[in-house]
Amino acid sequence: MNPSLKRVLILRYKPALILLVSLILGIYFFQTVAGVTSWKNDYKYLHSKAATVDFDKQIQDSYSFDDGQGGKIFLYYDLAKEHAVYTDSFDDYKDYTLTVFNSKTDSNQQAFNAYSYYNEHFLIMLIIVVSSGVLLFLFDLKSNFTAALFSSRFKRSEIYWHKLSIVGLTIAASLLIGKLGSLLAYQFFIPNDFLNITLYQHLISTLSGWLTLISVFVLSSFIGLLFGEWLYGIATIIVLFFTFSTFLSNVDMVYSNFFVNESDITYTVSANALTRYLPVAQTTTLGINVLSLVTIIVLAILALVLGNSIFKKISLEQTGDFLMVPQFNRLFQVIMIIYGMTITTTTTILTTLLPDTPLTKSELFFNVSYILLMFIVFFLASEFLLFNKKSRIINKINIFN
Repeated sequence: MNPSLKRVLILRYKPALILLVSLILGIYFFQTVAGVTSWKNDYKYLHSKAATVDFDKQIQDSYSFDDGQGGKIFLYYDLAKEHAVYTDSFDDYKDYTLTVFNSKTDSNQQAFNAYSYYNEHFLIMLIIVVSSGVLLFLFDLKSNFTAALFSSRFKRSEIYWHKLSIVGLTIAASLLIGKLGSLLAYQFFIPNDFLNITLYQHLISTLSGWLTLISVFVLSSFIGLLFGEWLYGIATIIVLFFTFSTFLSNVDMVYSNFFVNESDITYTVSANALTRYLPVAQTTTLGINVLSLVTIIVLAILALVLGNSIFKKISLEQTGDFLMVPQFNRLFQVIMIIYGMTITTTTTILTTLLPDTPLTKSELFFNVSYILLMFIVFFLASEFLLFNKKSRIINKINIFN
């Protein structure tokens, strides 16, 4: 590292780095303490007389339900056998309730045994790393710090790698310490009989979550260095954040319809489509999707290399444009249209091409019209954003320029 540049950047980012370290470690600390404390409170309660009394009351109340399970209470739904499991045994109820990780066939999402297997507070950490990655370049651009660095004796490639190294390694180290600390706490303070997960499983899930978040940080930083304008840049990131799950779900739908036999599809209960692709929070010990993990790591590596090349070509004259590198406008227009169409028209396209029953002429006309309409909408939106075809009203409300 260039010592002079390193000192400048550390001085610049020191408050933000302290905040990030405190935030990440603080979240993991309080989450871990709360999780272990909650389990110990449940353990203490379920070994008390009050728990036995409450269980007997639930058994008595079960006779009032017309479901053929009088004298028993619901325990969980077995995905493998596709039926609900009931019990009248307090010991079975107690052991199941105190189990931290559900088995792979259990779709129950009860709070008392729903500690996330893959990651702790994944969505919160996702917001932190996405925001940090985007602002790493975008904030410096808007505060003229990038212009100051460009006019200095430092090379652009040095600036690029130093910025990513200082902030990225700080986030990576904080996440790793927080995750490993949480893992050790659960392994140490909760008996293995109730933990229901091997150290190997827990370690692999922890590392996969860590790799995913670091990859997301790199991808976010790549997006952040592309944008030259606050209003639409931040808006685009928010849209991506809330629609990415739908995008992945629709991609999976296309793959399942064209490349997988229906008899081979395994249906599972999932609260979020992302659980099938990324190591995000879920309550079962289902295996990690290695292909998705490798894919996002490869994308992050490509973003690192491409980001270095783009950073060298950035022109500060383009700071008022949607993208800082106009030579990529057409490519990003194609990507925007494909992404938007995938989110909004996948179901319509599939029902048109592969209908369960023959479509009437009116249904066919409506489907085709909807697909064409959405294509026109995304084409015009991309022209509006990428080629500066902005209205005077929007330019006036864009106070950040």
